[in-house]
Amino acid sequence: MKRLFRRLHDHIYVSAGLYRLADGFTTFAAVHTAFLIFTSLQGVFINTLFMRLTGNSQLVMYYNIITNCVAGPMMIASSLIARRTSSTFSMRTGILFHICMYITFFLSLHHLETAMPLIAALAGLGNGCYYFSYSYILNAFSTDESRDLAASIIGVLAGIVSLTVPALSGLVIAQFEGLTGYTVMFGVSLGMAIITILVSSKLAPVVPEDRQSHLSSLLRVIREGKLYKLILLGDFIKCTREGVCGFLFNVLLFEAITNEAIVGLNTLLAGVASILGAFIYGRLIGSKNRILSIGASSTILLLCASLLFIQLSPLTIILYSTLNAALGPFLMNPGFSICYQHVLGSEKSRQAMAEFIGVRECFIGLGRICGIIFTMLMPASTSGYVTTIVLLTAAQYLMMLLFRYVQNHHAREMAEAGAA
Repeated sequence: MKRLFRRLHDHIYVSAGLYRLADGFTTFAAVHTAFLIFTSLQGVFINTLFMRLTGNSQLVMYYNIITNCVAGPMMIASSLIARRTSSTFSMRTGILFHICMYITFFLSLHHLETAMPLIAALAGLGNGCYYFSYSYILNAFSTDESRDLAASIIGVLAGIVSLTVPALSGLVIAQFEGLTGYTVMFGVSLGMAIITILVSSKLAPVVPEDRQSHLSSLLRVIREGKLYKLILLGDFIKCTREGVCGFLFNVLLFEAITNEAIVGLNTLLAGVASILGAFIYGRLIGSKNRILSIGASSTILLLCASLLFIQLSPLTIILYSTLNAALGPFLMNPGFSICYQHVLGSEKSRQAMAEFIGVRECFIGLGRICGIIFTMLMPASTSGYVTTIVLLTAAQYLMMLLFRYVQNHHAREMAEAGAA
């Protein structure tokens, strides 16, 4: 039996391409999967909870704005912490902030509207610490040629989590009246967060090569380097849409059918689609066709979003949400790879990668905030929401042009450096 499991492990290791990634990637993937399990409930159902409490989406949008306002600056702070300690320490700090968020939830169960800013701030602090470490470790365990594969594997695991956890959570919540179901599932998430910290202790510390902060030198490089500014602008534009789509589909669905089980079903279907999309992305997309990936996915999503003008119903919301999840890797991942291809390929910025992750996340958070504010300024109607999705999707063509410019000029710089 032991030999059988060993052969199965070896087969998966080779067929999945894990041999192309550094040792320790599987442990990192396990920690990240555990993190996704306990945060998926908060990410999906905190929005429906505030909808149930207030009957409108305004509180949901304010919650997401606060979370993103805090997460970006915390990324930069985490880069400084990682220089003094390790990125794995920053990761565990992020998990602890999430544990504090769950404790705050239980302590303010009957005053959640009042406690919303504190809950959102703790979630932002946790996301800032954790996702800085996630980005840094993912880059440390992969190269430019294997980075799309690493993102694909993480995408498949994320899809599996979103396939199961929200759907089961939605069924449990729907069985109870009031906030009882939410209390049960948030308690389960708190227990899972504690387990995640224990699992993360098996991850070897990933420490930057030197302890000195390079934030000031990085800001000077960004100010003087055109490509760095274009990369950050591209990430900003990309996340104006991503920040809205992260919660808008579930909010629209909950407004149409006030049932957490249906929201869970929508997330389940999106999970299936994201697994399939991430798997195909890992097989098809590499350094040579990343721009094509952005352009094709943007076109399909824009055309299908335009069809929502004809009818916006629970069925069409679920169908578009599923399509959005399937094409998400093709739209989102190429920019990530192009960004770090340039940062790690340049001597000026390679040593400041930890700080660059923090600065980049500030622009990502700013993009999400602007996308949410734009949504709030649009009419709170069917046509208003659809127009928002269409305009933010159309903006992705500008993101594609920016990243194409960066990729072409980076290739030219590398060729000139090689010739010299």
